[in-house]
Amino acid sequence: MSGGLIPYHLRRNKAIDRAIFMEFLTKLNIVNSISNYGYVGFGAVHMEDFKLIHSLFSINDLVCIEMDKLIHNRQQFNLPLGCIKLEHTTSDSFIAEFFPEKNYIVWLDYVSPKDLRQQLNEAEALIQKLNPYDVVKITLNCNPNSIVDEKQFRLRKDTLKEKFDINELLNTRLDILKTRVETVPHDITANMMTKKQYPLVLNRIIELVCVSALENSDNVFYPVLSFVYSDSQHQMLTLTGIILSKGTELEFSNRLLLNNWEYASTSWNAPPQVIDMPDLTLKERLAIDACLPCNDPEQIVSELKIDFDTSREKSIEKIKNYIRYYRHYPFFSKISV
Repeated sequence: MSGGLIPYHLRRNKAIDRAIFMEFLTKLNIVNSISNYGYVGFGAVHMEDFKLIHSLFSINDLVCIEMDKLIHNRQQFNLPLGCIKLEHTTSDSFIAEFFPEKNYIVWLDYVSPKDLRQQLNEAEALIQKLNPYDVVKITLNCNPNSIVDEKQFRLRKDTLKEKFDINELLNTRLDILKTRVETVPHDITANMMTKKQYPLVLNRIIELVCVSALENSDNVFYPVLSFVYSDSQHQMLTLTGIILSKGTELEFSNRLLLNNWEYASTSWNAPPQVIDMPDLTLKERLAIDACLPCNDPEQIVSELKIDFDTSREKSIEKIKNYIRYYRHYPFFSKISV
């Protein structure tokens, strides 16, 4: 399940990922009204996604899954809307009993990396049951250190008085990954088991899961969004797609103008887009915004005469990311209630 005690509502990178997901649903809503859809997700104690879905699209059929009794009890206390049905169950049990009779939006927001096989199995079981124009979003932990931690690997080598070999580490990660999932694409190599490339590895594995789920169907899973972000020590991959009838993918893309949408990722082979926003004060944000729109992050950093990371190069990269996502950058402030 999701990290129920983690204040995701205060995490700017996840908040941006969520906002772009809502932007996609807004695009979908223009060509195919989703007000009569159902929504299923993991709400944690704040249920932010549920409030947004209801507010933006008037969806009243909302189901929140939670297996942890502590979190479930807090959800009952914090319930923000009477139309949210709280299910104290596991995600696999819910999916096993889930037989949709209408369209749904489902967000499987996983955190634990050790349960990857189970999570992929659940995603496959869900996708098999869905219908054209159903939307699925999958969030997975994509930190390769969760497979084999580099620091611990180095420490073990030091203890054994052996030389550290990065290739040995990467090969070990790949070998362990192959025991955790059903199939790894043949073109995935050990040198891709790095922090930068592991999200693409998981993307490709999800592709195999989706193809397997629908291989005997007239439907396909069409990827729309793919992001990677970190809000703490956890690097997360999120992939959003929609179930379509075979042969309608190009028509769907054209109707939503996805080729003109800067956030769209409709190819499984494309690396996920990185969300890595700087932590800005209000004054810094207003100063940067006053320079926008601008396609030259180096110019902005030079004009402000401050750095946003440990080097000028990293600062420029942070501002480049801000320029890409600033429309969705959240601002959190203390208020008196």
